[in-house]
Amino acid sequence: MRTVLSALRRGLVSGVVAGVIAGAGAAALAGCAPSGAQLRTAKAAEYKLSGKQMLDVAVQVTQGTYTLGPLDIDKLAFATAQQVYTPEGMRISPNNSGQGDFVNAGGGDLVVQLIVQVVETGPDRVAVKVTPKTLQFIQGSPKPRELLPDDPNVPGWVHGRANTLAIEIYDAGKQYVAPPAPGS
Repeated sequence: MRTVLSALRRGLVSGVVAGVIAGAGAAALAGCAPSGAQLRTAKAAEYKLSGKQMLDVAVQVTQGTYTLGPLDIDKLAFATAQQVYTPEGMRISPNNSGQGDFVNAGGGDLVVQLIVQVVETGPDRVAVKVTPKTLQFIQGSPKPRELLPDDPNVPGWVHGRANTLAIEIYDAGKQYVAPPAPGS
C-alpha cells in the first residue's frame, strides 16, 4: 500500500487506479480465512428452528460448494460426496487425470468427506456440527487408514474446509439464531 501511495504522490498512477489497487488489497484481506471469533460464534450458535428446517438450510448452503452424498432426514444428518485430495489440499478429479471414472491416488493422498449433523439442544433449539471424515492412502497398502478428526496427521486444510462450511451455514441461518438460554 505504501508503494501505491508513493507512486500516487509522484504522479505515476491516477487516483482511480490507486483506489482500484487499494480496493483489491482490501478484498484480498477480507477473503482470508475466517477468524477464530467467527468460528467460535458459528460453532456455539443455536437456532430457533426445527431440526428439519435447519437441515434444509444446511443442505442448501452445502450444495453451493459440494456435491451431496448420503442424506438421512430421520437422523438430521448428511455428508458431502467423497473427494480425493493431495496432501497439500489440491483436488484430484477423474476429469483431470484422464482415467475415466478412476482417480490415480498415491501414498499420502486423502479422501475427505464432511459430515453435517443437526443436533437438538433443547426445546425448539438446534445446533449444527460439521465434522471431517478423512481416509489416508498409505503407499503399498491396499486399504486406506481412517484419520479421526483429532488425529495430528489430519492436515489443517481439512479442518479449514469443515470450519468454512460451518461458518457458511451459520451465515445463512444467522436470522434464526436463538438468544442465549437463561443461565448460560
